[in-house]
Amino acid sequence: MAMLPLHLEYVAPGRGGDLSIHKCGQEGFKKVVEDFTSSLSTYDRRSLQLEEKVIIVGDTRVGKSCLLARFMNDSYTDSFESTIGLDFHKQVYTHAGLSFTLCIWDTAGQERFRAVSNHFYRGAQACIAAFDLGVPLTLSHVKQWVDKVKKENTHPSVGEICVFLVGCKSDMFHTVSYTQAQHVAAELNAEYFEVSAKSGFNVKTLFERVACLLFERALLRQMKEWQEERTAKVTSEGDASEDLLLGNLSSGRGMDNWKVVKDSSDRSRCCGRS
Repeated sequence: MAMLPLHLEYVAPGRGGDLSIHKCGQEGFKKVVEDFTSSLSTYDRRSLQLEEKVIIVGDTRVGKSCLLARFMNDSYTDSFESTIGLDFHKQVYTHAGLSFTLCIWDTAGQERFRAVSNHFYRGAQACIAAFDLGVPLTLSHVKQWVDKVKKENTHPSVGEICVFLVGCKSDMFHTVSYTQAQHVAAELNAEYFEVSAKSGFNVKTLFERVACLLFERALLRQMKEWQEERTAKVTSEGDASEDLLLGNLSSGRGMDNWKVVKDSSDRSRCCGRS
């Protein structure tokens, strides 16, 4: 089923994944995006593709698939079967005239599928590390999952991965305390959320936060790439102008070019044109 685009709201910075644009506040964030959008031509705005990848990892049956189903379809069922291999979904957002796609990969927690899952960790910009609030052992395994994702994303172009520690099944009896989970989150430099796929508690808030940070990351990277392209273009045009004026000095054509440009300029000024 095709998902309608969601409007991407500003999410105030929390622990872990704060980036530069969000640090300037809601109005500052909005202004940076609008300024960038207004600098684009209609063609560039339509062709611009902002897209980032987030991986959901964790032990089997901690509630990863239920979490994703609640977010994507606003649905819940107790009869979910374990993910075989992996599952993939896309959610499109819009903000200040720009379109952003969040690619969400739900990976299997079973040992026999881990070799397959490891391959799909590559290129992830964020990791949602899920555990069951009623099973402390699943929390103790979280660091191993995050390390696996980071191991597959060591290339400098990927940058630091945003990590979100997510305690699932908050509607049920807890055996993991908030303090315990926060301690692990601090070790991972992660933001911590407690969610319930059954009631929907905090699910939308979690994914809005993920989308907002990854939208900014994609935007910053695109702005940097376009700035580099423009700088290269200006440099190239400057070199061409210099060649036009200087030309080949040994043949004297450089001075001829300079005279043409200078004479044209002098005529413009004497005729009242600037």
